[in-house]
Amino acid sequence: MLTAGTLLQNRYEIVQLIGRGGMGAVYEARDQRLGNRVALKQTLVLEESLRRAFEREARILAALHHPILPGVSDHFVEGEGQYLVMRYIPGADLAGLMKEQGSGFPVAQVLGWAEQLLDGLEYMHSQELPVIHRDIKPQNLKVTGRGAIILLDFGLAKGGHSESGQGTGMAYSIFGYTPHYAPLEQIHGSGTDPRSDLYALGATLYHLLTGVEPPDALARATAVLGSQPDPLRPAHEVNPLIPPDVSKLLIRAMAPSPLQRYDSATAMQEALRASIAPASSKPTRVLSEKPDDLPTATLPGVAAVSEDDTFSLPRPAVTPPGETVHLSSPPSASTATPLPHPEPAATPERRRRSIPFLLPLGAVGLLLLLGMMFVNQVGRRDNNLAVTDNT
Repeated sequence: MLTAGTLLQNRYEIVQLIGRGGMGAVYEARDQRLGNRVALKQTLVLEESLRRAFEREARILAALHHPILPGVSDHFVEGEGQYLVMRYIPGADLAGLMKEQGSGFPVAQVLGWAEQLLDGLEYMHSQELPVIHRDIKPQNLKVTGRGAIILLDFGLAKGGHSESGQGTGMAYSIFGYTPHYAPLEQIHGSGTDPRSDLYALGATLYHLLTGVEPPDALARATAVLGSQPDPLRPAHEVNPLIPPDVSKLLIRAMAPSPLQRYDSATAMQEALRASIAPASSKPTRVLSEKPDDLPTATLPGVAAVSEDDTFSLPRPAVTPPGETVHLSSPPSASTATPLPHPEPAATPERRRRSIPFLLPLGAVGLLLLLGMMFVNQVGRRDNNLAVTDNT
């Protein structure tokens, strides 16, 4: 174990121990040349295959550039230790934070992290030689002060141009998996691919959302083979705040068979976005029946609306006293006069029939004047009635 003040490579001064594991430790250090803080990862293992794995981690991270990755700025050997110099991210990892608060995280926050991680995984998996992390879990995730998620510890990763063969990486991964997050194919050593990372991410998100570790893949497989129900409870049953569609997404990501999971990180990302899309952005139907089955009111100035349209009915206009709003249903014989068809307005013949009724009223001049006024009035009323009954 290195003590505070220890200087490595005549450049990196140890500040404090951050964490320690079976194969090494991680320190906060100060780069005296650039004046910034860095994370110094140390491995003390002497086994040659594990030392090569450490070098592979350095080369993989040095070749990748994405916001979710810590980045590597240096790699060196000094004394009996081998070191990686990486970006320093203060604070505890997500597993430590959950332990401190005794629960998971807000749903919106976790889904925001999921979006970032899926984008980063798609970047890693789409390399010329895909890079598979193989150890995604809350202990390997940290959040920056600006809310960005960082994926750490590529010690089990395989792929990239630094991969000299699958033999060493495969053997190492069998003994390095974390049971609650590793897929069945990784536990059995039958070969991993990008869908293995999607299983681990699904298990990680499940834990972050519910505060409960998911059952490991081996226990789930044993239960199913024994004709017992899958012990994995849907996430929304554990935490009712989780949307059911998100719960379905996690179930699919954690399917025992890789063939049942999402084909890629992009496919899972698209499913995630669809599962949390606001209801207003999804197609809705206002009418549950065909328009022909419903009574309708046709009002002046309201255009026809098709069955597939989504709309809001306008507020009804205030009807002045004495006026009647005519519906599109046929008027009764007692309240309306049948209109000639196809002409919607009164005809000259109809107007002429109105004139004889005025002859007994008096002098010819007055008769003509009153007759013209009466005819005009009747014409306007009939026109209004025709318009009203045909709209």
